[in-house]
Amino acid sequence: MPTFTKEEIVHLGDLARIALTDEEITRLQGDLNVIAESINKVQEVATDDVEPTANPIPSGCAGNPADSGRGNRGRPGFRSRHVCGTAHSGGGVT
Repeated sequence: MPTFTKEEIVHLGDLARIALTDEEITRLQGDLNVIAESINKVQEVATDDVEPTANPIPSGCAGNPADSGRGNRGRPGFRSRHVCGTAHSGGGVT
């Protein structure tokens, strides 16, 4: 199990030019160790024969390779041009 030492957390703070209190160092040390352990668990079960189950590009958007040749037209009321445009800009659907 990977563990981040207090010295490593301080070094990361220095690299980011962030002054950390002792309380913040302790909290970040615990948080980063939980994240690292979670990554290790995923790597243990991840196999090459499992296909991805999510696509970061919304269905119906130009450039989505999963839609090529399938003629996806979207659902009634689904404004794909609006959604596709905001998906790349970080905006929300209004």
